[in-house]
Amino acid sequence: MRIMPSDILVQQFSLIGAHPRKYEFNAVYHELQIGSVDGQENTLTNITNFWNSLDADVQQLITETFKEVQQWEWNLTEQLNNQTLTDIENCNCIEIHYLSDEDVKKWEEQFQPVYDYYKMHLRSHVTAIDSVKGKAADYFAQLVDEKTEGKVKVEVYPSSQLYGDADELDALMSGNVHMIAPSVTKMVKLDPRWQYVDMPFLFENEEHVEAFFDSEVAQSLFNADALAANDIMGKAFWPNGFKNFSSNKNQLVKPEDFAGQKFRAQAGKVLEAQFQALNAGSATISFGETYAALQQGTVDGTENPHNNFDTMKFYEVQKYYTVSEHGRLDYAIFVNKSFWESIPEDLRTLVDE
Repeated sequence: MRIMPSDILVQQFSLIGAHPRKYEFNAVYHELQIGSVDGQENTLTNITNFWNSLDADVQQLITETFKEVQQWEWNLTEQLNNQTLTDIENCNCIEIHYLSDEDVKKWEEQFQPVYDYYKMHLRSHVTAIDSVKGKAADYFAQLVDEKTEGKVKVEVYPSSQLYGDADELDALMSGNVHMIAPSVTKMVKLDPRWQYVDMPFLFENEEHVEAFFDSEVAQSLFNADALAANDIMGKAFWPNGFKNFSSNKNQLVKPEDFAGQKFRAQAGKVLEAQFQALNAGSATISFGETYAALQQGTVDGTENPHNNFDTMKFYEVQKYYTVSEHGRLDYAIFVNKSFWESIPEDLRTLVDE
């Protein structure tokens, strides 16, 4: 039986005497055709490829609940990140440096190759339960339960309980999960424009980010053919915060302070270019494995918003923290389109509200 990568699914088929095999969703038809596997599991709507169109008034209502949660998360993000930074300052467990305007100017000059790369090439729930995203997911589940009077239940699986960083997008495309809230950088494999979030010093402040989320440019990412072709619908952005650098080697004040160090980073050419511009190396390591990688010295540092740095306890395995606010790490809500359109219209409207 073809399955998605998941220990739970392996156990499920092993218990009934079947042999699970892992294949990419796009390869399933061929593998079934040539007999590499005898069967698979999927939602009815995936098998029939049944597509329903929404009326304009329903489309208008679709984002209401997501918008409500988004605004709630903006407030929570600001509150938690401010409190977390205060906690980090007061813990006496790590040395902190705040970038001055002059520091930022030097960094921007060093990052010029990153900006050039973006112009040339790209213009055309794995987090902890008490993270911003974890709290927002729980709040969303609560709202859906209240608005639908229990007719729709949202089950939240934090900390990669079902799928990890590398698997959740494939799981969504195949219908093995119905909704995910990944870091937007994870969508690069479908559309490289999602790397906008990794551009150094692109956004000035939270208001600037919020204005972008509400812009036509941002909505064009959700409406891209690349998502529709993979049975995905984008629903809403969820903010998380500005990223900051940390290191075990030395304080990161000037661009040359990065030389020779290796940093954990998400996948993407923009991030590769960012660290290359700093004469540093980067390694793509899943978020859940980052603590161990820092502890074992596989990498010297990382970049994260205050809240992620705190909830993952990276301060236990890092000595220096630079409040650089050089990039963003935000999330977005995506649903399996076939599953979404199989839900009765009245319930979809309630969920979106």
